[in-house]
Amino acid sequence: MANILYPAPLKVGSKIAICSLSAGVKAKYHERLDIVINGLKHRGYKVVEGEFLRQSKPHGQLNAKAHAQQLMGFY
Repeated sequence: MANILYPAPLKVGSKIAICSLSAGVKAKYHERLDIVINGLKHRGYKVVEGEFLRQSKPHGQLNAKAHAQQLMGFY
């Protein structure tokens, strides 16, 4: 059986990237999203928002390749 590699625990100053792999967060939920993001920042984390996070487009208008590239760019 292969050894499982676990990431290091988060600590103050760690970066947390938030992205959308499908439709983004609808505008009516942006206020709640801001509360959550501000809570993470208040705890000392660096938060990076993906460019599609706040875009709520119908699935037919989504660009899967662009979403995948964004995700891999966070890594």
